[in-house]
Amino acid sequence: MSDLFDNVILCRQCGKEMQKETIVKNGVTLRSAHCEKCHKREFHPLDLAKLREFQELRQRPFRVKLRMVGNSYAVSIPREIIDFFEEADRMFEEVEVKFSDFDKLMLSFHQQRVVHSKTLPKEIKDKVEKYEKVFKNNRELISKENSKESKESKEAKGKNGKSD
Repeated sequence: MSDLFDNVILCRQCGKEMQKETIVKNGVTLRSAHCEKCHKREFHPLDLAKLREFQELRQRPFRVKLRMVGNSYAVSIPREIIDFFEEADRMFEEVEVKFSDFDKLMLSFHQQRVVHSKTLPKEIKDKVEKYEKVFKNNRELISKENSKESKESKEAKGKNGKSD
């Protein structure tokens, strides 16, 4: 199914072709079409729905329990918040926690280093995967070299110890 914004969009008022652009509001990327003649702007309906969902979640207070886990404390994150991140294609593998005020903690969700084929052209995705393989191979070579040097230094120490 093709997307609404894959087509030419004409202004409803003046009939002129609208220019496509993106706007970020509250961290949500909104695709829009803008008429340079009459300055009318149309937003993608799915992006507006995502913005409304974010604004509703933002207004809703969540009460969660603080639990002891080992020597640390844990806070569960409500399913609605996790679902929102999954739908926005912004999955994360780590969370940064820091003070935003004396009595407030801020959680920052960081994206995974995952290459999504639907967001990058295939040739760029292939290059990223190629470089990731090269980096992995280099790490393995360095690790082997380090263990070889470590083994040689242990053997040298052993020989030096015997001759004394």
